Amino acid sequence: MVAEEDFDQVLKAENAEFLKDQEIDRILKAFKLDAYAVLDILPGCTTKDIRNIFRKKSLLIHPDKTSNEKAPGNDFHAYSYTDKTEAFDKLKRAESELMDDKQRERIDSAIATARRMLINERKWTVDHPDLTTDEFMYDLRDKTREVLIDDELHRRRKRQLQMAKKVESGQKRKRLTRPRSARSWRTRCGRRQEMRVLAIGENLPGQASVLPEAPPPPPPPPTDGQPLRKKVKKVKKEKIKLLG
Repeated sequence: MVAEEDFDQVLKAENAEFLKDQEIDRILKAFKLDAYAVLDILPGCTTKDIRNIFRKKSLLIHPDKTSNEKAPGNDFHAYSYTDKTEAFDKLKRAESELMDDKQRERIDSAIATARRMLINERKWTVDHPDLTTDEFMYDLRDKTREVLIDDELHRRRKRQLQMAKKVESGQKRKRLTRPRSARSWRTRCGRRQEMRVLAIGENLPGQASVLPEAPPPPPPPPTDGQPLRKKVKKVKKEKIKLLG
């Protein structure tokens, strides 16, 4: 009798671990951008329902509440402590998104868009009886995945453009407010001095004049030892007259 009770307890424990691993497998495979899929609930549930479902699932898969890692030859404990931690963090993130009104509105909008797209593709009406079937709900979840991916890509491109604009504006502001270096100050002083030279004719230290050269001065007056050619010719003419 005791052996049968022990056997039943072992079966119950193994069954509980199997259910935990099954839930962990579902959470890890769920699309992370769809918080409803991670928590395995339908849109339109109340905040109280979200909290209750999260509490129930978190206690089921909590890393500290589950058994040890998978042992060799043991197929029941298929997930390690790291996998269980990842699943728990994913579950907690989904619960936080649904508790945030802005994030939940974004997900609800994507679901509504996916539902409208499916109805238009199949040419149904809003009161079609197949809208409540499980098959349509699976298709709706797949379509919601596509819409959320497109929305996430659009948001990432928008953030990249905003970051690029911030970087560009920061660089422009840095160029405008950058302190002037000593070299640029010397360059500006040199340019100002050159402009002054061109304006008043003042030479730079150690440089030749930038103004045009003045004409050469006239030759000095003749002296006794250096008679001019005209005077020599005049003397010769006077000697000829005297001889004639």
